[in-house]
Amino acid sequence: QEDGPVRQRPSAAEFQTWVEATGRSIKGFSLPVFDTEQGSEMEENLVNDDQESAEILPLHLIDLNDPKAFEQIFTLLRRSARTIDWYLEEVVFREVLTHS
Repeated sequence: QEDGPVRQRPSAAEFQTWVEATGRSIKGFSLPVFDTEQGSEMEENLVNDDQESAEILPLHLIDLNDPKAFEQIFTLLRRSARTIDWYLEEVVFREVLTHS
């Protein structure tokens, strides 16, 4: 559980970075966290053309029990290098290394 304003929570900032790295934006978030001018490259946009123009809901508003919302996020982030790297570092490796 994270405290503080929603937009300043670490999970919200991380999620915004992932979304913006795909070239998409989060609804209601006008200040980007992901800065392409600092030498970071945009990840390849891996979503369907009909989904490209849709803004993504902020993390705290996503209902993972809603199949349409879940599919939109999954389709957007399933091949995202940033998301995969986070999952490996924060979930998989931590779990595996604690049992070594």
